[in-house]
Amino acid sequence: MQKLDTRAYDQLSLKLLRILRAVYETSSTYKAAQQLYVSQSAVARGLDKLRQILNDPLFVRSNNQLIATPYCQRIYLRVPHLLDALLSTISTQAEFLPEQLTEQYSIALNSTFGHQYGSAFSKAILTQAPNATWCFKTWYPGAEVDIQHNRISYGIQYHNNEFPSTIHQEPISQQTMVMLAGEDHPLAKLQRKIRLEELQHWSFIKFSVVGWNDTYSKIKQLMSEQGLPFKQLAETDSVENLISMLQQHPFVSGGCRSLATKKNRLVELDIEQSKYSKHYWLNACYPRSANHTALIQWLNALTKSCAKQ
Repeated sequence: MQKLDTRAYDQLSLKLLRILRAVYETSSTYKAAQQLYVSQSAVARGLDKLRQILNDPLFVRSNNQLIATPYCQRIYLRVPHLLDALLSTISTQAEFLPEQLTEQYSIALNSTFGHQYGSAFSKAILTQAPNATWCFKTWYPGAEVDIQHNRISYGIQYHNNEFPSTIHQEPISQQTMVMLAGEDHPLAKLQRKIRLEELQHWSFIKFSVVGWNDTYSKIKQLMSEQGLPFKQLAETDSVENLISMLQQHPFVSGGCRSLATKKNRLVELDIEQSKYSKHYWLNACYPRSANHTALIQWLNALTKSCAKQ
């Protein structure tokens, strides 16, 4: 690599830096084009110009992917911070008016958030931004991939260590997972703490959240450690189905503490093992490149407001 002529800096632009970032994070000109909402040829032309300016290949193809050169890796370490800081400054100066939004946006909500806050959340969005087209979806397998490639504008899900680094996870609220049962369940009528050995006589319903990587029941682990049988009768990823089964049958299940309401006729079982309760962060999920945009900041504010209710 030849020494860079400092006059080349004058040819750099934010557009070219955004292309560099997108190609680095997606390892593909096609995916970078989708992320930037431009043609693949525009990304290729920008990449060619960057190579000329920086006098480096920047990316080499390997196994149908574009792999960054060492020089490109060093540049990338600085690019996201530079772009994010600039976008943050610009967004604080520009007035954002939700009613001026006119495009189509898709939002993926995990089942627990959708059940608890989905109605208030969608109402707030439709009221403040009535001129846009909003598509609300329940979180589905691969939603994180669609967020990464901007096919989903915004998502709400529990923190997931397996999500790619190109997805930013913004903490919204912390939820506590407890053991639930219907208000008429015999265990719910006990005026004392429930021992683990008493749970072995009842069937469990496993509540799973699509797209979440914590699939192991804490209560199952504790019972296994004490050599107690764990009878799992069924599994569901529907909050409504879970509530219905617990209301109509003497089953028990893990779930969010906030589901134990008079309306749902569910109660939290007071388990003797203090280690049972687990805490998880509910996060807003969106492309890291959109971190400081006014749209995301507005959606984050709405989400946090609904979660506090």
